[in-house]
Amino acid sequence: MEAESAGNVAQKSERECCTIEALLNAARRSGAVPMPAFSGSTDMAFLSALFVVVVASLALIKVFRRFTKAELENIPGPPAESFIRGVFPKYFNANGWAYHRYLWGTYGAVIRLKGMFGENALYVHDPKALHHIFVKDQHIFLQSPTVAAAYGLFFGPGLLGSAGKRHKKQRQLLNPAFSTGNMRQMTPMIYDVIHKMESSVMAQLNNGEKEVDMLSWMTRTTLEIIGQCGFGHSFDDLGGKYIDNPFSSNLGQIVPVSLKLVFLRLYALHHLIKIGSPAFRRLMIAISPFPALREARDIADSLHRSALEIFEVKRKALFDGDKETTQQFTQGRDILSILMKLNMEAPEEDKISDEELYGQIATFTFAGMDTTANALGRALWALANHPSAQKRIRAEIRQALQEAGGDIPYDTLMALPYLDAICRETLRLYPVAWQMIRKPTEDIMLPLSRPVKGLDGSDINEVFVPKGATVFCGIQGSNMNVETWGPDAHEWKPERWFDLPKTLTSAEIPGIYSNLLTFSAGNRACIGYKLSQLEMKAILAVVINRFEFQPSQEIFWRMTSIVTPVPAQGNQIHPKLPLMVKLASD
Repeated sequence: MEAESAGNVAQKSERECCTIEALLNAARRSGAVPMPAFSGSTDMAFLSALFVVVVASLALIKVFRRFTKAELENIPGPPAESFIRGVFPKYFNANGWAYHRYLWGTYGAVIRLKGMFGENALYVHDPKALHHIFVKDQHIFLQSPTVAAAYGLFFGPGLLGSAGKRHKKQRQLLNPAFSTGNMRQMTPMIYDVIHKMESSVMAQLNNGEKEVDMLSWMTRTTLEIIGQCGFGHSFDDLGGKYIDNPFSSNLGQIVPVSLKLVFLRLYALHHLIKIGSPAFRRLMIAISPFPALREARDIADSLHRSALEIFEVKRKALFDGDKETTQQFTQGRDILSILMKLNMEAPEEDKISDEELYGQIATFTFAGMDTTANALGRALWALANHPSAQKRIRAEIRQALQEAGGDIPYDTLMALPYLDAICRETLRLYPVAWQMIRKPTEDIMLPLSRPVKGLDGSDINEVFVPKGATVFCGIQGSNMNVETWGPDAHEWKPERWFDLPKTLTSAEIPGIYSNLLTFSAGNRACIGYKLSQLEMKAILAVVINRFEFQPSQEIFWRMTSIVTPVPAQGNQIHPKLPLMVKLASD
């Protein structure tokens, strides 16, 4: 199957390249594109024009293929703002929350969206449809090649940027590193990091009340936890003064730079990475008229160097017999050590390459740093705005601390009922990523749990999804679906987790965590969700016990790839979560 798919892809690329070449020749003959004159400035101008024509040709080929398929036309959906941009300006708007609620309320759980140049796309949060996409037919509904290409360029062949057999092999090798037993072993290390942050925030308060950017502290703390637990590496001493770390800074620039390249990512990137040699592609980036491409290249290069440095230091220490590192390796205290050990012991056919090993470093850091930090920021913001819930959880935490006589042990921490409810409710109502994109590799019928009324008046019980169609899977829509969660689905109510509605338990939503799609589902579900939960609960246990939080400024949560907070007034570029913080009373 994979060999056949690869052959089809090769033939497809060859046909596209031939089409592009024909377009270029025609353009040159007509004078639309200059003939190459082998002199410096003219040659660069030609190469830039060539780059633009290649990108435009790939986009037009893609759009033509979509435009000829009208199978989704009978599905109701909002009118396009324009033929060129469709509904995307509203759908992908950073302030798009109201628009998405309008879509759900007006069109329901299955919606046709007009994309760029009239392309038909499908939005779904119907439970049965999602079950087929992520579980039953997950071998057909694959991660969008545009997303996979972007991950691969930034992180290399790690878990996010891999597919097929390579992804399966990596995941099988990594699974033991994220076991409950290993989470239990990591807990003391995680508390050590959190207490450093706690001490620095206390020093910042100086026994008073102060406005503190808690997102900054959450990001620094989660980065250091990933460094220590993931790779046995320290990124940040968590002192009062933050020293900029190039690795984390570059990771933080991935989403902003990616937003500048939306057109390229959606319509050309996964084709461009197959054209020519790496050296040729670098030349094309160097002369392209898109500065953001060069920003992306520089970020990817820097991440690669940093990850390789961390990997080489650990490997050298292991083979040189460094006592502390060797002990850490044999005891399996960090994920990279466990992975290296398992890889050494694996049969030859199950081993992964060094490139795949150090590709996990940037992958795990990106996947776990901003996501967990922003989820923690949401939880603190919600508790600041719900003082009774904050008081209740503090009482539960303090009782557990008293019974433990110190830091709350792993099993006790994970079982605290109200802390668990707060985490689940925050991740339900405020998922950090609000959608996932899938594309079917063949024509397929997608069954629905409830019929949709077609534009022709017919009841649609299953949707014909053509091969290659873009399917937007609504995480937020599923998590806030009133038909499954009840009429109060749009409210933050931790208590709902003590008595879930039958409509939810019978819906068979395909999430790996609590009937939620927050951590995805199927073979591409978040492998580190247990570590994320441990981080979230341990950090909340420490900071809620020590500090009291109140609102400071109005916060606007931007609906970007990763949902981030900014003050509603002033600069809304850099993520920030200011809260009033003081020591909690005994």
